[in-house]
Amino acid sequence: REKALQMGIEAAREAENDLIDRLVTSAAKLSGAVLGLDDTFDAVNRDRVKTLVIVEGLRHEGFVCSNCGALYASKVDETCPLCGEGKLERTLDGIELAVNAVMRHNGDVNVVRPSPKLEKAEGIGAILRY
Repeated sequence: REKALQMGIEAAREAENDLIDRLVTSAAKLSGAVLGLDDTFDAVNRDRVKTLVIVEGLRHEGFVCSNCGALYASKVDETCPLCGEGKLERTLDGIELAVNAVMRHNGDVNVVRPSPKLEKAEGIGAILRY
């Protein structure tokens, strides 16, 4: 029974490592994935995220548009660049808003253990729908 449990844990870790490798490789080739807060939030805003990958415990302040709900890692302007109408307001947890947006649009969210490959990318990335 313990051996079966250990095999399950190892299989889950291997699947997690494969997901991270696929994400990082695809993003490096500019082929269906993005890494980092800015690019990932942009993909969330455009409903392009098939699978959001975040490091466990990741939190980051952000800015959200009062009109369209677009999410930004930093304040790029007073008004939203996406809709041009809303005011950007500070949010304490942009990651939670990104997770909620992806789930509302039927995307997947994978929370992974800390990984050196993802740490270089601010702990976040996304595999894109198109």
